[in-house]
Amino acid sequence: MDVLYKGSLRSTEQGEVVQATFRLPQIAVRQLEIYTTAVLLATLRPPQPPREQKCRNLMMTYQI
Repeated sequence: MDVLYKGSLRSTEQGEVVQATFRLPQIAVRQLEIYTTAVLLATLRPPQPPREQKCRNLMMTYQI
């Protein structure tokens, strides 16, 4: 997603993706719902606070 600006939604896709994603009306509507939901969640949900350093250190010990 590129922009959510003044009630508009803009998405950039490659031509073959557009053909596959928006060829059938039911799939196109569902895909637009997914795009819109993702943008709204990313825009409206506050960012998660950073994890405590203790948790980070523990995760680093198990990192492969």
